[in-house]
This record gives sequence, C-alpha cells and structure tokens, in this order.
Amino acid sequence: MATAPAPKPQPQPVVVSWEPAWSLPWAREWLQGRAISEMTAELMGLGASIRKTKEGEEIQVIQYPYFDHRDQIVNVKHRLLNPKSFRQHENAAKHLYNLSSCIGAEAVVVVEGEQDVVA
Repeated sequence: MATAPAPKPQPQPVVVSWEPAWSLPWAREWLQGRAISEMTAELMGLGASIRKTKEGEEIQVIQYPYFDHRDQIVNVKHRLLNPKSFRQHENAAKHLYNLSSCIGAEAVVVVEGEQDVVA
C-alpha cells in the first residue's frame, strides 16, 4: 500500500531585524555605488546588517524585503556582499519581489532580480 506524500510545510511569518540600509556607512556606500538613492532605499525598505558565520567571521548583508498585497513582509532575500551570495528564509512564502506595486498597473516590466527593480 502506497503512503501519501508528506504535506508541504506551510509558509512561516518572517521576523526581520536589521538597520535601514542607508543608516550604515558601508551599506550607504555600496548603494551609492549602484546609483541607489536614500529615497529609493527607504521606499523599498532595504535593510543592512552584519552577520557572523559559523567560524565567527563577520559578513556585510543587504536585505531586500518581499511584501504581500497587505504590505506584510513574507520573505527576505539576504545579499551577502563578500563573498557575493544570496539566501532567503527557508520556510517563508515564495513571492515575486515588489509584486504589490503591480496591483492596478496597466503594464508591468519584469526584470531579472531585486537589484534591477531597485535600480
């Protein structure tokens, strides 16, 4: 007798803890190097933090929050600056970045990544 597949895990709420990206000098410099203004960083809710690896090394991280149609954060992409890599919350909802801004739009431009949206 075949067993039923295990149910998919339900998306979990995302709890964030970071500083506004523009408030940290290293993050501000990184954003300015990509022509992202303070207003844009604030409007998009970009965050920044220092994370420690298992080995205790400090890594600078820029966070891109994903909002649903109720403006609730449902996921966050973490862009580690050096070495460059990306992570998302494991059990968070899968969601297109900045999707809520498309509600009611006559046309939508789809781009490759979060940085392309922000730029």
